[in-house]
Amino acid sequence: MPDLSSPASTERVSRWPSVRSTQTRGFIYAATRHVRCVPRVFHGNWGCRMRTSDRSAKRALPHLRVLYVCCAALLGAIILATSHQALAQQLSGASVLSDGSRAPLRRVFTYRQSNGVPAFTDRVPGTQHYKVMEFSCYACDPGSRVNWRSTPLHENQYAREIADAAATHGVDVALVRAVMHAESGFNPNARSRKGAIGLMQLMPDTAREMGVADITAIEDNIKGGVKYLARLLAQYKGNVTLATAAYNAGPNAVDRYGGVPPIAETRSYVERVKILLARYRPLVEQDARVQRRTHAKEQMGAAS
Repeated sequence: MPDLSSPASTERVSRWPSVRSTQTRGFIYAATRHVRCVPRVFHGNWGCRMRTSDRSAKRALPHLRVLYVCCAALLGAIILATSHQALAQQLSGASVLSDGSRAPLRRVFTYRQSNGVPAFTDRVPGTQHYKVMEFSCYACDPGSRVNWRSTPLHENQYAREIADAAATHGVDVALVRAVMHAESGFNPNARSRKGAIGLMQLMPDTAREMGVADITAIEDNIKGGVKYLARLLAQYKGNVTLATAAYNAGPNAVDRYGGVPPIAETRSYVERVKILLARYRPLVEQDARVQRRTHAKEQMGAAS
């Protein structure tokens, strides 16, 4: 065994016994130096003193700077992704609506696609600039605690638009109000997680089928929803229960099960429409009587 205390043996003992490349040794040396003293990248001061004789370590500095920048970018991406994930998880809650009742609070993220068409999603978009829209959806929660027998009604909102659409398509005004109340709570900005939009919660495909020009416009949305409801009433021969079930779950589901589908949301929806219809009908009939009296008085005044 050689004597390591002799000068000849000392020359053969390397500080980096497993690394033969001079450049690699310099890189490792520079890295360890800079790990111990945090570099000040943006000020050009790396916070370390290095002997001028360590040329290989000096040559490794540019590579270290790239490494530091890459690590910083990776850390920033991780933080951004974490914050997006935390925001995406905040999709539930409750809000107090204009009628004093409480309903689930939903958040929808909207952004414009490359072709200029707006898109809506319940997930945080990755790279696009987006806006957050909050809304309360009556029809989204089958376990809603809203007391539909006592919750305040919307007697006068959108009276002209509802009356015109109902008269055009031969649908009961009370039914239109009941469906609108159950669907959106008379919130024109309501949007569901599945993509239904507006007062009547029209799906984009249904809106196109009904010839709706602008699904976000109040009058167009009401006309399209009432037209679709009239079609379902005709399809199920005036059966309000089946028509409203089809409005919520689709006619295919109703036909498949031969009645109201065994879906919790749909069954709750049909029941709340039934309750609201019974409450809106007397109000609508009273308004109709008042209008008939007013019209009769006007005719009598014109005749005299």
